[in-house]
Amino acid sequence: MKKFIKVIIFVAVFAVFSLSATGIINCNARVARAEVLETKIVTIMYHSVLNGSKGRYIVSEKQLENDLVALKNEGFVSVTPDEIIAFSEGRGMLPEKPVLITFDDGHYNSLYYAVPILKKHGFTAVINVVGAYSEHTTTSGDSKNPNYSHITWDEMADAAKDGVIYFGNHSFGMHKFKPRYGIAQKPYESDDEYVKIFTADTMKLHDKIKEYAGYDTAVYAYPFGKYSALAKDTLKKLGYKITLTCNEGVTSARFGDPDSVIYMRRINREGSYSTEKFINVIKKYYSR
Repeated sequence: MKKFIKVIIFVAVFAVFSLSATGIINCNARVARAEVLETKIVTIMYHSVLNGSKGRYIVSEKQLENDLVALKNEGFVSVTPDEIIAFSEGRGMLPEKPVLITFDDGHYNSLYYAVPILKKHGFTAVINVVGAYSEHTTTSGDSKNPNYSHITWDEMADAAKDGVIYFGNHSFGMHKFKPRYGIAQKPYESDDEYVKIFTADTMKLHDKIKEYAGYDTAVYAYPFGKYSALAKDTLKKLGYKITLTCNEGVTSARFGDPDSVIYMRRINREGSYSTEKFINVIKKYYSR
């Protein structure tokens, strides 16, 4: 009888110990997972790359190259939209310090000057084109001028071949201040009417990118950073998985949480800044 009781006590103690150990292991696993499943993504917003010109939205070739070298020295690794989407959907991991390079408006100089520098330093980038600008440059024949031309449809097709550039949607004809501010809903415009107009504009460029770049783009950059819950819901229904704002800062992307890469923050690359000053701006946001 005493032997039987000893066996019961031993089994009970072993069970308690096992449960405690399992709890500790599971707790540690949860802590470890919490540490790795949220990643800060730095997204940089460039516009024009020109030599000999100055402006808030203009950087020189040298500035761009210095930026990329400095980013690498700080441990940042270039990532693509597909990698970010895979992480947000729980299908892949991101490097410790991911950076997404973006160029807005689809300037031809983003191809002419920026692409060789991107390739040299192992970076990829997103060019968010405005459909009306590309259409005008294509039909007017006034192309291949870094100072004012925009990317033509054929240039888009060529650039999409090597995987360095991913083309995002920056609206077809809504990159304007009037009759509406960007994609903003007009006063007294019904939700149904707005969704119909916004969808038509979005898909007009979406289909062009599909035709020439060969894929359904999943990136939408809001013109002038103007957005709304209705626009967000509309874009999600159209298959867009990353939306880019003009809100300054970094994005905390969460593994398995697609909504965490909606309304991605960006850091505008001020043309007047030295690379050192710009990197300090990035560090400021990254440390928050």
